[in-house]
Amino acid sequence: MSNPVSHPSHYINANGVELIDIIDEMPFARASAMKYIFRAGKKNPEKELEDLQKAAWLIQREITKLAK
Repeated sequence: MSNPVSHPSHYINANGVELIDIIDEMPFARASAMKYIFRAGKKNPEKELEDLQKAAWLIQREITKLAK
């Protein structure tokens, strides 16, 4: 069931799985990257590339932290 506050449709997949249930236990940057990947092209089709770039930036940030 979609609700713009508690269950936005751009965070629910075709099987009814909600992203929040997947990312609940993840560190913030990784969860945020997953959020941008999951919603890319769904929330705003005109910002699909931007969402993927944000995800890539967050993943690179995690990689840099782990490499230190």
